[in-house]
Amino acid sequence: MNTHAAKTVNADFVIGLTGTPIENRIEDLWCIMDRVAPGFLGSMKAFSKAYSGEDQQALEGLKKKLDQWDGVKPPIMLRRMKADHLPGLPERNFNHQYTQMPPRQAEAYEQVVRAAHQQRGNRNAMLKIIHDLRGVSLHPSGGGGIDPLNSSQRRQWIEDSARVSRTFEFLREIERKGEKALVFIEDRDVQE
Repeated sequence: MNTHAAKTVNADFVIGLTGTPIENRIEDLWCIMDRVAPGFLGSMKAFSKAYSGEDQQALEGLKKKLDQWDGVKPPIMLRRMKADHLPGLPERNFNHQYTQMPPRQAEAYEQVVRAAHQQRGNRNAMLKIIHDLRGVSLHPSGGGGIDPLNSSQRRQWIEDSARVSRTFEFLREIERKGEKALVFIEDRDVQE
């Protein structure tokens, strides 16, 4: 559905961007590329047949087709890994911080762990359990349910999460030093 909608947009210039790896199906890559350069990868059926298997040589050939200069045209795809450093940007620094979960968060985490034990052996449930553990480890109630203009609700929301409260402590230290920081948040609920 998104592929059809994207293809109906009338534009003189198209750029395809993705911030995530192609995790689900190789056809996701075909959909993006077919909007950027229609027909470059052939039909979806032929593309899927050629690249959806485990043939590493075929996948490396595809990568070469997409990201190497052919002497006439620049590469159609530019790929940057998280580990790559871009000129003009400061180095990424990792500063691991350890702290105890507040009681409310620890209890929510334990509930997910107990539910996981009940689902033992159910492979289909494992992805949801991992997702739930990641969510609770960020914040026990996600991002909703508070009035952002209410300072006591904001303060309580921050204190309910080990990660969020430690992040705010760390940001206060950065502010006190006159430095700057860029914070990336994985969970859309927490962003809002």
